[in-house]
Amino acid sequence: MLRQVVDANRKLPVLDNASTTKIAQALSALQRSGDDQTAARRAVGRVPAMMRSKNVLHDDMEHEIFKVVFRSLRELRDALADAYAEIVVTGPEQILAVIDAMLTAVRSYLGRHEGSLKLHDQAHPSPVWHVMQAEWPGLPRASLELLALRETLAALVYPLNHCGVGQDLRNGQGPRSDQIGLWDFAGSQLAHPPSEHNRSLSDAYRRRPPGSAAAGVDEVPTTVLSTALGSRLSSLRIAAFEELAERAKRGETDAARPLLDALDDEHEDLAARARAAVHAGLPNQAGESRHLPTLTTLALEWQQVWWTERWWGDVRTSSAPARSGALRLLASWAGQPSVALAFIRALADGVPFDQSAVRQAIGASANGACRMLAALLDEPRWSELADLFADAESDLDVRRAVLATLAGGDAPDSVGDWSPNIAGSRQRPTEPVADLLRTSLADRDALVRYTTIRAVWLCLDAGNAAELLVEASRDADRLVRARAAFALGGLPGSATVRRLRPLLQDVEPAVAKAAVHALRNAAVSGVPIPAALLVYRRTRNLMDEFRERAYYEAADDTWRWKTPGEQ
Repeated sequence: MLRQVVDANRKLPVLDNASTTKIAQALSALQRSGDDQTAARRAVGRVPAMMRSKNVLHDDMEHEIFKVVFRSLRELRDALADAYAEIVVTGPEQILAVIDAMLTAVRSYLGRHEGSLKLHDQAHPSPVWHVMQAEWPGLPRASLELLALRETLAALVYPLNHCGVGQDLRNGQGPRSDQIGLWDFAGSQLAHPPSEHNRSLSDAYRRRPPGSAAAGVDEVPTTVLSTALGSRLSSLRIAAFEELAERAKRGETDAARPLLDALDDEHEDLAARARAAVHAGLPNQAGESRHLPTLTTLALEWQQVWWTERWWGDVRTSSAPARSGALRLLASWAGQPSVALAFIRALADGVPFDQSAVRQAIGASANGACRMLAALLDEPRWSELADLFADAESDLDVRRAVLATLAGGDAPDSVGDWSPNIAGSRQRPTEPVADLLRTSLADRDALVRYTTIRAVWLCLDAGNAAELLVEASRDADRLVRARAAFALGGLPGSATVRRLRPLLQDVEPAVAKAAVHALRNAAVSGVPIPAALLVYRRTRNLMDEFRERAYYEAADDTWRWKTPGEQ
């Protein structure tokens, strides 16, 4: 591994030149080492003791506190300096070279980054360490170079096992076995590819845009950077990725393509950064045919997450942030049937994309999916929409896209994210759409029925909407019932509010909570709320709010929300 570290930094510098030179000298000295194992064991016996307590060298970096990192590295620097001074006269050449390389690498890292954090802390003081650290401009590069420093120190320690100290440790001599340090880590792990915790990166760093840790080494060819993405060294892989991402931001298509290749990388850190690069934006012509399957998957992620969605107090899912970027890269490939389906789903979900570029790419394609996409983009007449919805070949996204042409795109993210009380949001199409909406409420797919509820509220008058929403509130799917309850609360009149009664007693908590939320929305909009609807266990908290912000009207046994003047 030591040879890998030297070769990697000569191709793409992550460490400084002084550190790389010292590491190369240590490698050369180790290759010339003799057979005097006794002297070597005595000389390196102090090294494991120095390493064992330095958690910064092997603990998980995800929540690393860099103030503590620097303090720990200062202690390690001082200990290495003391050890070097003790054995400089009598110590074996190879051991001196190893300790000298360690000392130089740690000292150089501190010199490059510790002062930067101190200056940032003085200029932007914060009582919360992670807030200050997250805003530190030097964080991305410091995180990447800390990973490189870890790999370097581990690689320098590992060859010393040949001096026999590892056996001494296993026999109980030196550091106690319960104090696991870098020595033990190197001896047990670095004969194989680096372990998970050795290649993790700072969580705050991962939230920075791709390219934030680039050093701007423009003299390194793009082909070299692309090859480095396959390196066994985590620091080299990530450094190459950051340089490519920086070039891709400047519009270099050749630099963007390896980033798209990394979407399928076996290393999750790299694949996640590649998705972030797609989200941030890559040159429109970067995508090639080999990238279509992965990009199409990114553009189709809604269906994969909707079925695991929870609402109000449970885990919530959302669209992949890379989706819009994937659609932009796929625009010129919209004539492919699988890609056309991605754009149909984008229409259904209301995700914007360059419709003119997509229409141009489709051309005169007679393929089923492309034909449907072209029809949806060409502002179809009502009769054409009805035919598309009824087409036996149409899948659920086509049917949802038809509904989107009536009421706008409707991403199935959460019942509560759609508010039917937005003033002026309702619209009245001139065509008789009630029959189509009634048909779609009976659709075989729950996601189509879910999408229909919003279209019902937007496109029908209150009477017809209430009829269909009450019907939807009896649906077998809990999320459809929950959304129907939420929409009922946005219709005017006490009669509509009374229809929430069975939903307040629904066995599914999500449905009952949606009904409670709808009840509150109706009250805020001025609808009197029958007191009988507030006696259920699920409305207990709402009743407490009514006592504070509403008043009871005994004449008709209702609660009425106070106006701003009354409050």
